[in-house]
Amino acid sequence: MTFSLLSYALVDRRYDAASAGNPKGSPPSLSSRLNHPPRSDTAHVPAGTSIHIRLKEAIRTEGEVPEERFTAVLYGPLIVGNRFLAPSRSKIIGQLTEGRGPNGAEGHALVLRKLLVNGREYDLITEPVTLVSTGRGLPITGNIHTLETQFTFRLSSPLELPVIRMLERRK
Repeated sequence: MTFSLLSYALVDRRYDAASAGNPKGSPPSLSSRLNHPPRSDTAHVPAGTSIHIRLKEAIRTEGEVPEERFTAVLYGPLIVGNRFLAPSRSKIIGQLTEGRGPNGAEGHALVLRKLLVNGREYDLITEPVTLVSTGRGLPITGNIHTLETQFTFRLSSPLELPVIRMLERRK
């Protein structure tokens, strides 16, 4: 472990720019790097953020729904500000539930439960997306949603995710 920390301290080149604690832009001392390794940066994904997904399996929405789970992938990367948080095609675990349409009619809905990024799971809480209604006056989208069907969800609770990388701001 000492060797890996020493290697990290000697090779790390992230300190090229000047900062408040390092006005000349010179790298911090070796002892400073060993005693204060950089922390993992996280980003706050606010409630209301849109999550675009694409199904990876067909979903049947006819009859009774036994709280069935489904898999999907992110349709495009998850980026907040200039923070890249999850690549396109990151795995999503969702659930088919009972739901209500805009006019209160009963039907089926999808919600997202988990996001998997770099082997780690993160809990998602999303607003339901209503699929099918058993009542009158609500549009019906069909009884089978096939592979590659796309949906947009909105987070109903904020989420904290590690930053994979910072993106350059465009001028």
